Amino acid sequence: MLAKQRFGQGWVTIALVSAFSHDKRAVEQLAARCTELQLSPVYLPDVIQDFLTGCALSYG
Repeated sequence: MLAKQRFGQGWVTIALVSAFSHDKRAVEQLAARCTELQLSPVYLPDVIQDFLTGCALSYG
């Protein structure tokens, strides 16, 4: 998952999180929600952690 920020006429990658789930649909929904809310890249690690915690709880 990438977090990008617009600078001038282009985009710069601010944060990168490697693959963290095999559930492509859930990750796409998470990315769409982060985009919709214009999440600051600073919060991306927390969002991923919350996602993973929610996945772990749903299997428990």
